[in-house]
Amino acid sequence: MKARFLAAFMVIVLVFSTFTGFVPFVPVEAENALTEEKMKEVLIEVKSKIDIGDEFTEFDYSYNERSGKGRFYFNWSTEDNMDGISITADDDGRIWSFSRYANSSYSSKDGVLPNYIGEELIPMAEEWICQAEPDLKGKLEISGCSYQTYRKTYYITFTRIENGILLNDNSVRITMDAMDAKVLSYSLNWNFEVTIPKVDNPIGEKNAAAKVDDIVNMQLEYRLGYDNDGKQKVFLAYNPNTTYVAVDAKNGKVYTTRTYWGSSNEFDT
Repeated sequence: MKARFLAAFMVIVLVFSTFTGFVPFVPVEAENALTEEKMKEVLIEVKSKIDIGDEFTEFDYSYNERSGKGRFYFNWSTEDNMDGISITADDDGRIWSFSRYANSSYSSKDGVLPNYIGEELIPMAEEWICQAEPDLKGKLEISGCSYQTYRKTYYITFTRIENGILLNDNSVRITMDAMDAKVLSYSLNWNFEVTIPKVDNPIGEKNAAAKVDDIVNMQLEYRLGYDNDGKQKVFLAYNPNTTYVAVDAKNGKVYTTRTYWGSSNEFDT
C-alpha cells in the first residue's frame, strides 16, 4: 500500500512539473523507498536464476543510474567474510556480471590435479549462462578456452552467433573452477536492442575479396618477435597498409574506418 502511494505521488510530481515548470521538493525517503521496492523485484528475479547458498548470510546493495539505465549491485558474503558473491543486474533483472570469491580455497589447490577439463566445462558453462540469461540460448558459439594452472581455473569465451554468422562485438566470458566446476565469474557484453539484418543474397566471398584487393596493399616491414628462448628478434614480414577493412555484404561498400561502420545513410540494413 505504501509503495503504491509513493508511486502515485511521483507520477503527480512529474505531471505537475511538466505543466508548471516548477519542480517541487521530493523527500529523499520517498526516492529511497521506491528504489528499495524495485530492488526487491530485481532481487527476486536474480535469485530465480542464480542459487545463492544459505551460507551467505550478509547482504547489501547499491544502485546507480546513468543515461536513464539503472544498475543494481548486489553483494553477499559469509559471516566470516571468507566467501562472497557479487552480481550486477539492471532494472529488468538482466544479469550483466557475476563474481564469486573464496579466500579459503586457493591454498588447498596447490599440487592438486584438476577434476575437470575444458571440454567437460564448456557445456556446463553454456548451461549456466542460459540459465542466467535465457535470451542467449541458441546464440552462443565457443570461441576460446584457456587454463590457468595456479588457480586451477578455465577462462571460457562464447561469441554471439545469429543466422549462422558470428557477431564478434558481442560475447560472454565465464570463469570456472576446474576442481568443483563452480562458476567464479561471468561478464556479459551484449546488445539486446540492435536489429539483426536478414542474410538475403549477400554479394559473396569472392566479390568481397575482389573489392578489398583494390584497397589493401601489403607493405614490407621489420617486425619484433621472440624466439623459443624468449629472446627478442627482428624479422621481415608483409603487413596490410590498413588496420581495418570491411565490406558490406549487401551493397559491397568498403569501410576502412571502424568508427564509420554503419554510421552512413548508405549503410544497407
